[in-house]
Amino acid sequence: MGGHLLDEPDGEGTYEDPLKNATRVFWRYAALVLKWAFIGACAALVLFVLFSITVVGWRMHQHNRAWPLMEAAADGDVARARELLEDGRDPDGRTLKGRLPFSEAARAGNTEIVELLLEHGAEPTEWAMKTAREAGHHDVAKLIEQHLAGEDLDEADDAG
Repeated sequence: MGGHLLDEPDGEGTYEDPLKNATRVFWRYAALVLKWAFIGACAALVLFVLFSITVVGWRMHQHNRAWPLMEAAADGDVARARELLEDGRDPDGRTLKGRLPFSEAARAGNTEIVELLLEHGAEPTEWAMKTAREAGHHDVAKLIEQHLAGEDLDEADDAG
């Protein structure tokens, strides 16, 4: 006697043929592994969906916070832009399409709003300067250029 566990026919549902016993044990464990693999895959899918919803929600939140300021900048509504900035809106907040209030104000040639955004810490860009120039708003482009040159000088002073 003393053979392998699968060889012993004394348990209920075991067979005298060791191959049948091995096959039964294999399928029992295979079913267990498949069950837990399925549960793990479902859990991963749920986590992925929750993560995606969180990311989309955060992007929508950012868009909803950035859109009114971007709209005020594009329309030249200085009072509204000032109100939003004093309310704590990010002067560099992006919409879902990546539009920035500073770039919109530069494109529209709104010098007052460009100055207001700069006062509230907006980061001027070469692209905004180029856009203002292409739109024929040379005064806005010059203001941005001066601000960029001033930042470069400040950085050189800090390094020196």
